[in-house]
Amino acid sequence: MTGKWITCEREIETPLFRKKFSLGEFESASIDISGLGYFKLIVNGRRVSDELFVPAQTDYAPSRDTASFLYPIFDKFTHRVRYMRYDLTEYLKAGENAVDVIVGNGWWRQKERIAEGECSYSDQLLAIFDITVYDRDGKSEIICTDGSEQGFCYPILESNLFLGETVDTRMFSEDLPEITVTVSDFEPEIFELQTCPSDRVVKTLKPKLIKSGNPAVYDAGENISGIVAVKVKGKKGEKVTLRFAEEFKNGNIDFTTTGERYRGKSGRMQIQSDCFILNGEVQEIKPMFVWHGFRYFDIETSTEILDLTVEVIHTDLK
Repeated sequence: MTGKWITCEREIETPLFRKKFSLGEFESASIDISGLGYFKLIVNGRRVSDELFVPAQTDYAPSRDTASFLYPIFDKFTHRVRYMRYDLTEYLKAGENAVDVIVGNGWWRQKERIAEGECSYSDQLLAIFDITVYDRDGKSEIICTDGSEQGFCYPILESNLFLGETVDTRMFSEDLPEITVTVSDFEPEIFELQTCPSDRVVKTLKPKLIKSGNPAVYDAGENISGIVAVKVKGKKGEKVTLRFAEEFKNGNIDFTTTGERYRGKSGRMQIQSDCFILNGEVQEIKPMFVWHGFRYFDIETSTEILDLTVEVIHTDLK
């Protein structure tokens, strides 16, 4: 790949990297792209692909001390990173274009979970891409990451696979804070195209209210991996908080089924929870870079819930 891995300040929870460029008339275009931990690609305001949690998890790099894990591992590993390939012909246009790459922690950067030891690969998030554009004569041009990109702090304030996601949706109507983009010296040992199926929303469920109140408790009807999408209109600054677990006991959901006994680096109990700060408009809200294992969930909010949808997510295998 021609592009360079780009990164930003370590304290940024969720960076957005933006590449702007101009094109003349062209015949076709494609992108090879990766981000660590996960990435979401948006081109000229349109999301590219319905694949989730890409690239697929691998043992990315030899940066972890596996011998110091709770259950030590002394085996020799193959370290590889996957990249994705997408057709961008219908997303790009003659004239000015903007490519946004939003990067989440995924398995690459784990700030809290320490039950098995220090399992994080890095304290910095990364992105890389090559866009290849072909004209009518078959000549190609490559537009790639090189450190000249703009960087912004995306409104996901926390993104943790074990604890959940916090999103301040008020920030979407404002100018996002700018961050510094730099080139990283990271080089994968093996860098190859992902050929395995990705995760997707494979079906949706309508949850059933089983306990009213605040929080109200819902039953998805089956034990799943996935998320809950919430449609709501509340006052600007109000919060909607969802918590997830696998069992319902004595009138409450049982958080011990999903790791409540564990505490992270900060001392927080491990409870899967998504929190959204509202912008005052009718909005559908859901997390971007986490999923949960659950059947039951509760919602705490002072505003009215207009609709709820459980999105079942797993690898899209027949």
